[in-house]
Amino acid sequence: MTTSAPRTVAVFGASGRTGRALLAVAKAEGVLVRALYRPQSAPQISAPNVSVIAGDLRTAVDVGRTLAVAKAVVCVFGPRVTVPDAFCADATAVIVEEMRRNVIGRLVCVTGAMIGDGAGCRSMVMELFTRVVARRYPAVAADRARQEEIVQESGLDWLIVKPPRLTDHP
Repeated sequence: MTTSAPRTVAVFGASGRTGRALLAVAKAEGVLVRALYRPQSAPQISAPNVSVIAGDLRTAVDVGRTLAVAKAVVCVFGPRVTVPDAFCADATAVIVEEMRRNVIGRLVCVTGAMIGDGAGCRSMVMELFTRVVARRYPAVAADRARQEEIVQESGLDWLIVKPPRLTDHP
């Protein structure tokens, strides 16, 4: 019987709801996780499968430390309604560059249903909601669209996930 080395995934955005759910699944599946947290939000995690790295998403050194030994990357970060900063494209560009430098080819990036061109993929209601969001938060909408372009142009083996809304409620 052969055993394979544990899978290691770098997670960016682990402090949010989606990130915490992802960590729970990784733990259940035996996946090792290296998660980058802002220094002020780094949790005290005692899970043996999670390594917490304190740093900044937009700093190559911090991203590179997070990518150490990772075989794949998952990005689940994004602006919050209470703090709608446009940072996703810059952070994704750093992550993609460091993935290339570290020869990591797989990237999963969660953006959202209201991001980018959704022609033929969104209902009329979602299309209307997309326009409302883009008018209310133009910098954030443009930033997230650019984030998707960076991923698509990266040359990596990528998957963009665009859920309309993630929730832990029915």
